[in-house]
Amino acid sequence: MSSTIASPLPQHDGRSIAIDNLLLRCAKIAPGQAVLFVNEIDSPNVDRRTVEAIEARARDLGATVTTIWAQLVPGPDDIPAQIVNAIAASDVTIISHNLGGLLRLRPIPGNGIAVHNYASRDEILDSAWTRVPYALWEVVGGVIADDFKQRRAWHITDERGTDIGGTVPANNLARAYANVFSTRTFPIGTHQPFLATTANGTLSIQWLVSSANHDIGDGIRLDHPVLADVRDGRVVEITGRAGDVSIAKAFLENAGRLTGQDPYRLSSWHAGINPQAFTAWSDVSHLARWQTLAHNNPRTLHFHIVGEHTPGEISLPLIDPVVTLDGETLWDRGRFTLLERDDVRDAIKAYDDRGEAFHLNPEIGI
Repeated sequence: MSSTIASPLPQHDGRSIAIDNLLLRCAKIAPGQAVLFVNEIDSPNVDRRTVEAIEARARDLGATVTTIWAQLVPGPDDIPAQIVNAIAASDVTIISHNLGGLLRLRPIPGNGIAVHNYASRDEILDSAWTRVPYALWEVVGGVIADDFKQRRAWHITDERGTDIGGTVPANNLARAYANVFSTRTFPIGTHQPFLATTANGTLSIQWLVSSANHDIGDGIRLDHPVLADVRDGRVVEITGRAGDVSIAKAFLENAGRLTGQDPYRLSSWHAGINPQAFTAWSDVSHLARWQTLAHNNPRTLHFHIVGEHTPGEISLPLIDPVVTLDGETLWDRGRFTLLERDDVRDAIKAYDDRGEAFHLNPEIGI
């Protein structure tokens, strides 16, 4: 599938800008540093030529580069000792591998910077998404985090039947983020999760996709959405076409059995915040690859289900939701309205005086 970038940033030497954005602005590499690249063998998400171009630039910048190519890792407890030790010995680790997601669940050894790199194929590296200055999103991310810390109630609807809400516990940040998401991501695309332990209402289900905590398959796409009745953060009933209901329940219960988790427990949710985010794949042809990138776009939101801890074993995406926090609409069918505030616009003028970083790319693969 092809993707059209809406109102792109300047195209001049785009790849070099993107690579330096990753290495210098995000990973902050410096001459003489030990930089480790961990790349996944036989992954459709990783193109050898793309990551080798990034590695070559790191050498040009004076880094001492080491590369490990490794097979997919089934779960956080299966990360090879060789890789753990190599990360601990490195100043910077650039991860183009599924273990970038696994390290959300396992503390990273050493004191270096680790970056989970989404730009491991030309389709992503050559996009406007990767050229938006990383510092811009550090600033915006701080504004978003400060705002969301003050929020105490959320409500989410969508056109497939979702109508669900909850309150934010006072210890939301500590519980939602303890020992998870300790890697940086490039490019930035989402925010710290809100807990869903108090959720009540109706949740539409059309996609159930692995959160990449463990190797439990890509996921499922239902022919017709089904509706989950949620009470106090747990799905108590699923209704809809019988065949689709059976498929959804079987998938969730199998994930629960494989991981020893409650298959119907919601732990948290978060939505895309980066309007330039897109995916080069569709939900029909490559479900897991689609979700990995599409979840960064404001057109998408996903709940974490199966297990009490963030992130759950399964992602449950919603498309074009309307989300209110304390009665204020923050996501409106693809518009992340917080980015339209004057204080946000003012904060990023030094990085993007024309505001092009916030132009929505609507192409999310569905």
